[in-house]
Amino acid sequence: MRQRLKYLFFIVCIILLALMAPVFLFSLKDRIDNQTLYAENQDITVSDILTNNYIEDDGERYTTWLYHQSQGVEYAVMELDSTLSDEELSALLLKTFLYQEADYSFIRMGITSVSHTQYAVYNTEDHTDIIFLLTLITIQMYRGSSSYDTLRILVDSQTGMLYFMGIYYAWNLYEDADNYNQYSGIFSDDAGWAVASYQELLYTNISDLYLSCSELIGLCLSPFLDHMTGDVSCVEARSDSTFTAVEGFADLTGDSGYLTGVEFTVYKEATTFPISTAVYTSDGDSYVTVTFTTQFNKWVSYFQEDSDFGPYQCNLCIGLEDMAFLLPEFYYWKPSVG
Repeated sequence: MRQRLKYLFFIVCIILLALMAPVFLFSLKDRIDNQTLYAENQDITVSDILTNNYIEDDGERYTTWLYHQSQGVEYAVMELDSTLSDEELSALLLKTFLYQEADYSFIRMGITSVSHTQYAVYNTEDHTDIIFLLTLITIQMYRGSSSYDTLRILVDSQTGMLYFMGIYYAWNLYEDADNYNQYSGIFSDDAGWAVASYQELLYTNISDLYLSCSELIGLCLSPFLDHMTGDVSCVEARSDSTFTAVEGFADLTGDSGYLTGVEFTVYKEATTFPISTAVYTSDGDSYVTVTFTTQFNKWVSYFQEDSDFGPYQCNLCIGLEDMAFLLPEFYYWKPSVG
């Protein structure tokens, strides 16, 4: 009897094992797959892993990116789930703005909030090939009467290099009665007036910031100074209907290597002031064009694809033009050519 029970128990165990085996195997496979996916996500989101392939030199990293794009390499932007502590964020800003003595001292108005988001720019063919680690810092400043100005700063997460800035005023600078006549000319086709307004707004301190235009240009272009070709002919000259060359602008053009001009996009009520220079890539035999750009925008309503209207709120964008297109938060308009 006991032997028969053992036999029946053995048969039942075999049947149960046969029934449970697929469930167990699928569960084990899912667990392995999930661990693999988790590891792949970690490769994307953990900065100490990304820095293994990270080009340390700011100028070389940026020109490598431009050169790869010219060769057909496609890049995409991924938002990361990593965050910085308040101390790390302050340290990063102090790397960016070298001339400042204290946290956020470059801003005059009272700060009400500081937030940030981190991104990785990666090769779409190989997600572990990271070309940029970026931090977008959003600073909100009290304007009065429950309104706030906003400053967005895009910097390199590792080195603090300044890539781009966007300034968003709570009131319309260009439609204010005291300022409209002074700045309305930058939306016309008069290059001389545009340059004068450019100097007025940026060569003096940008409103609400302790930074001059020359400091911002220095921050963004300094990594490329040792790599400039010194040959202005390397930068493609433009003679299209929206671009007006500006000559003799010595304070901006420097010694050589720059082409300066004003890009008028009147339809969108924006004026772009580009400064371009030819920079050699790391192989020494090829070059790319690095463009520093400033764009003034009126605060206007624009027609969206979904037939809805909304305010265009970016009053001033400034920085390296190619970085302006990475994040839609800057509302940068690419000037039309022709």
